[in-house]
Amino acid sequence: MLNGVRRVAIVFSGGPAPGANAVIAAAAFSFLEAGAEVLGIFHGYTNLQEYDPVNRPMVESKHYRLLTAADIRGVRNTRGIIIGTARVNPGAMIEVPSDLLDPEKTERLARIHHALADLRVDALISIGGDDTLKTANFLYEYQRHHVSPRNRVRIVHLPKTIDNDYRGIDFTFGFFTAVDVMAKELLNLRADCIATSSYFIVETMGRKAGWLSYGVAIAGEASMVLSTEDVYGDLAIEEKSYNPITGEDTAFDHGAGRPYRRHDAGAREARSVLRHGGTRRRPRRDAAREFTGRDASRRAWSHSSERVRPREDGV
Repeated sequence: MLNGVRRVAIVFSGGPAPGANAVIAAAAFSFLEAGAEVLGIFHGYTNLQEYDPVNRPMVESKHYRLLTAADIRGVRNTRGIIIGTARVNPGAMIEVPSDLLDPEKTERLARIHHALADLRVDALISIGGDDTLKTANFLYEYQRHHVSPRNRVRIVHLPKTIDNDYRGIDFTFGFFTAVDVMAKELLNLRADCIATSSYFIVETMGRKAGWLSYGVAIAGEASMVLSTEDVYGDLAIEEKSYNPITGEDTAFDHGAGRPYRRHDAGAREARSVLRHGGTRRRPRRDAAREFTGRDASRRAWSHSSERVRPREDGV
């Protein structure tokens, strides 16, 4: 037995990612081989945060399932997520440390702990992105403030995001597969570009970092890539954000960097990659012209991925 850990719960939260079932299976096998029981919690934190022992109890096969070796054998290369996922955020109301002492703001965290305790869970494996990491941390802090040490659920978080924007880890699972899939689509567009003398603007995901857009652009042989890190100086439009905690307006700080360019002069086709969300901070029109050597119309910098045919003058 693993230091008193007899029953482990696995929860997968947030957006799907390639390799999800392989990670769930690997984690489950590790504990099963050590003699612990493993529960797969369905659909993220949805059922845990709504738990009530009388009105909303956790029902086996409806809200969770016991995972056996037979259940997870052969699922590593299957698509999807065998226990499902959801984009609920139980810690959304926690903004400052003192919120952890507010019963109203920690109500969902308390329900999660109550549900896990009633299921006799000793440890929780949290799999997810930034918000899920915060939830795992908030749950840990909630227990530290409100639960006696012997009744606390141990928590391990496993980073999951195709955006690869985690500090302290080289790569997150799903990133390379996401790059590969999108790069192949970009290569398909390249053939169409060449055949029809067209320009394509492709929008990728990426959250607050350009890992995904740059990976796709390099592997897919894009003509240009533009991400948040590239929008600064004369290319940027300064935006301010109100901070509800400090009451101050804070200007966005765009990092340094230069776009990866391999567009040949006079070419009649191109593929450009924009990181998702980066178009919210789109370059000024005149700055875009200076940057690209041609006019960038409002349509070309719009939020949606669009196909833009060159005009007769080559713009």
